Amino acid sequence: MIRILAVALSVFLISLVFSHVVLVRITPNLMVQIASSRLADLGAPENAWYRAPRITAANAAVVRASPDLSYAACLLNLDAGPVRLQVPAWQNYGSLSIFDGDTTNVYVGRLDERKTIDLVVFQRGQTFELPAGVKAVELSTKRGVALTRHIAPTQELFDRASAVIEASRCERL
Repeated sequence: MIRILAVALSVFLISLVFSHVVLVRITPNLMVQIASSRLADLGAPENAWYRAPRITAANAAVVRASPDLSYAACLLNLDAGPVRLQVPAWQNYGSLSIFDGDTTNVYVGRLDERKTIDLVVFQRGQTFELPAGVKAVELSTKRGVALTRHIAPTQELFDRASAVIEASRCERL
């Protein structure tokens, strides 16, 4: 009886550990795939900035999206090589965040420091020539997402933030 109980407990624990590992590895990738798919459904192309419309209660696709922020995203696809990101400085608070395919936040930069953020995003193992004065950001996956947020509580500031995104770059190196 004790032997059967020990075997059953061992099988249960092994199954529990296996299930946990599978969930920890699969869930983040699935989350990025779902978010990227939703952005693509909204018209976001790969390796180009997509400027989200002003957030209202009727169009908030993301839980807790703030109507005081202007959002833009670039779906990063590194299959054909590195991608260069450039985002000009912003007069108020703003940020650029980069997430790899397993939701790891690999870069955060402030946009209110009076200089353009200039980066090359690449996947581990890719070789390329880094332009002078440009920072390199490594992803562990071939896909990721770059996200900008600009504080823009009024329509005037939202329009200015839109102009910053228009002047931004997200394109293959």
